[in-house]
Parts: sequence; structure tokens; C-alpha cells
Amino acid sequence: MNSMFDPASTERRGARPRALARSIRRTFGVADGVLAILSVLAIGINIVDRIGQGVWDASHYFHYFTIQTTILNTAVFAIGAYLSLARTVDPRWATALRACAVSYGVVVGVVFNLLLANIPADGGYVNNYPWTNVLEHMFTPVYLFVEWVLVPGRSRLAWRIVGVCAAYPIVWAVVSMVRGLSGDGWFPYFFLNPGEAGWNGVATYIGAIAVFMMALCAFAVGVQRFHARVFVDAGLDRNRL
Repeated sequence: MNSMFDPASTERRGARPRALARSIRRTFGVADGVLAILSVLAIGINIVDRIGQGVWDASHYFHYFTIQTTILNTAVFAIGAYLSLARTVDPRWATALRACAVSYGVVVGVVFNLLLANIPADGGYVNNYPWTNVLEHMFTPVYLFVEWVLVPGRSRLAWRIVGVCAAYPIVWAVVSMVRGLSGDGWFPYFFLNPGEAGWNGVATYIGAIAVFMMALCAFAVGVQRFHARVFVDAGLDRNRL
């Protein structure tokens, strides 16, 4: 019989690609575990640092989109670390959650580095541990994006996940505006404050960020849906790791 049609030969040919796929998945799983720990440390250190400088306000700190997404990322990393070792394919809910984290994380990185990096922190706070800033606004966004593109073993997502992804940031922006306009007058970022950016500026910033975020989520879903074909063409079947 031609070796092309020999099941044992076919299985041998698929063994190395599957081993490589498992290695990729588990390597990034270990990285997820490390980042989960570092993210918790970063938040804890920032809190202690702010308390030490007398500028701690929990209602402000935990309202920042960066902090909320860092908490989300911590959960996503911890889940990812576990699933990479316990399962060969992530469940759909975990895949959807990570797609949202990828979108939010990249937006945090881009917005911070383009708009916020040179703006002093509220209350005169000076970050004495700059590595936490690098982790949250630079390394983590890049890592989330790269990991999403490279790692196999995720359930197929429907396009409606794009709408789910957009829901949380919209609610966050609305709550932030209501709080700033009718609450304590505090806005987490200048581009949400009509007194600084103007109403046209607020609308422009929010509109641009929302479109960018939805585009990122659509990209994340598209990459994930195309993932199977890419890995199969390379001999890496994500469902047989």
C-alpha cells in the first residue's frame, strides 16, 4: 500500500506538528501564569505607593479603564494558564473573554501611549515603580495581541461577540460621564471631560475609540475563525493537540 494512505504513516506525520502545537500552547500558558502574578503585584504596589503619598482614592483608582482591564487580564491570564495545562481546547466562554481582553488591552496601550503618557497623574501622584506602568500599558497589550495570533486550541466564535465586546466599554463610558457631570465632577481621563475637551472633542474621542475597539474585536474574532485553517494548513490541528 502507498504510504500516503497508511494510517500509521499519517499519524506519524501528524505527531510532530501536534507536539509543536502543544509546546506553543503550554509555553504561553506558563507566560500567562507569570503575568497573572505580575499583574496582581502591579496593582498592589500601586495601591501601597498611592497610600504612601497620601493620594489614595479607591473610587477613583478602580474606575480607571486601565485598572479595570488589568483586573480582567489577571483573571484571563490565570484561566489561560490553567486551561493550557488541563485542556487541549479552550471552552467558548473563555475564548470570548480573552477576545474581549485582547481588544481592551490593545486600546489601553494605544490610547495611553498616544494621549496620556505625558499627562501628570491626578493629585500629583508620582509612580515610584515605573515597571508597573510599562507592564500595564506596553508589555501586556503587545503580549495579548501576539498570544492571540499564535496560540492554537480555542473554540470557534460567532461574529456577535463583537457586540458583546463593545457592551462593557460603552457602559463604562456612560457611567463615567454621568459621574463626572452629576456626581463628584471627576473624570478618569481628559477626553471624557467636556470642560477640557469640549463636547465635540468628547464625541470625537469616544467615537474614534469605540470604532477602533470594535474593529479590534472584529479582528480578534476573524483571526480566531481563521486560526483553524492556518494551523491545519501548517499541519497543526488545534482540536487534536
